[in-house]
Amino acid sequence: MASFSFDNKTYQIPGVYGSIKVVNQVAAAPPAFNIALIIGKGDKGQPYDVVTTSPVRLYSRQNEVNDYYGADSDIAQAFEYFKKHGGLSAYCLNASDATKGTGSLQDSGPANVINLTAANWGDYSASIGLTVVNGGSSVVITITDPDDSGIRVVSGSLTTLDACVSWINENAADYFVAVKETAATNLPDTFTGPLFSNTSGYVAGTDPAPDSDDYDAIIAALPDWIEEFDIRLICPVVNESGANQHSIYQAFRDLAISQRTAGKPVQVVCGGLTGDIDPTAGDVTDPTFRANAYNNQDVILVSPGIDSLDPYKSSAPAVLGLLNAHGVAHNMTRDVVVASTLETKYSTTNLELLIDGGVLVFGFNKDGYHVKKGVNTLQANTLNWNISTKTTYLPMQRAIADYILKYFKDDLEQFIGADGVTKNQLAGRCARDWDSLVKNVDPSLFGENTADALENGLPYKTDNIVATTEGWLVNLSFVPSLETNYIGLTVQVTISY
Repeated sequence: MASFSFDNKTYQIPGVYGSIKVVNQVAAAPPAFNIALIIGKGDKGQPYDVVTTSPVRLYSRQNEVNDYYGADSDIAQAFEYFKKHGGLSAYCLNASDATKGTGSLQDSGPANVINLTAANWGDYSASIGLTVVNGGSSVVITITDPDDSGIRVVSGSLTTLDACVSWINENAADYFVAVKETAATNLPDTFTGPLFSNTSGYVAGTDPAPDSDDYDAIIAALPDWIEEFDIRLICPVVNESGANQHSIYQAFRDLAISQRTAGKPVQVVCGGLTGDIDPTAGDVTDPTFRANAYNNQDVILVSPGIDSLDPYKSSAPAVLGLLNAHGVAHNMTRDVVVASTLETKYSTTNLELLIDGGVLVFGFNKDGYHVKKGVNTLQANTLNWNISTKTTYLPMQRAIADYILKYFKDDLEQFIGADGVTKNQLAGRCARDWDSLVKNVDPSLFGENTADALENGLPYKTDNIVATTEGWLVNLSFVPSLETNYIGLTVQVTISY
């Protein structure tokens, strides 16, 4: 049976599994924690490099994601598996460096009289239905939605060019932005279309697959967004070749390192491509190779794919949903995986290689598919599994540590800029916070030996509140609750005579 070491103790990997349901536990989840962000390609929808409004949007409904980014987009597919596994809501970010389609309506000259820009990005606009009927002294404009041919926007009789422009901008803003051509006065001529792509000088919108430069630009901006939106979970939905995808994930790994250093830790949940399932390959098709390369406390690598889809847009978002759905002290082991098929059913030998290598893997039994064990690549940044130190490795315990850090940090910020703050004031505030956490927030965050291991049952020692050149430094310590993935049982038979 496989095993792993934590805090100088050896734990066995469980070999017998049952089945549990994914339960939406939002009422028990601490506020403003495990907030999720999905980053990937949208077939339409605002791309990241548009700065007029925020490119990050919060969604809780699949149909809204489908409408905005396109039902077949990588973002929408990832969001589907996020929701299937209990995900409550997630921010979405379109990584495509997209453009909008443009074209013009003409008069009988023919000369351009109304310049149109698609309201949305990508080639979606090419199939918007557009016709103009010119009756001499007036025109009627009809616009048809390509996603639903039964939805039409039809104008009344418009008698001036200015009225045409105003009607489009006021009544068809979901489709076009209209601008009158300089010095134009005539009404647009009859235009039979039938599509926007048939207009004069039409230039198609584009929605290219994001590349490493696009993701680098996003990663550079993410620390501000993480701060603004309190994001903790990031799922990069990267549709690139194996080596390129691996390189981009390493850039997200570097982001996770810098965020933890800055005191705003995040967890990155990612998956490879279809076929990246061999734990002996020694290259990017090998999940253990990738896990060893990421070698970071805050990267969760998931395998294999489900429902004949790449892990990056099925398995990884599924784990994102499990994390987002539950409270902090949640052990993912044996959580149900909602799928019709697994890309591969790993042998016992390969399961052990993957689990020992720090990969979060899916398995199966007679009751269906489930998370085989909640380990991941939560390692030191320099040591493989960091056996000699007391670093937390598992996602649940890392989450507990991060939540407690955030809880104390948010409360102690009231002292920032205050005059005459004393050690006793800080100690009293920490004692109050600790008491509130244990009694009122979630006592399951803490191991049963927490109080015994700490001075007076508090998460600090007097010596650990120290003055520095810029203020006070408080060093907290605690014992997290145990992530129970193995229960040993010994039965002694006593024979009596």
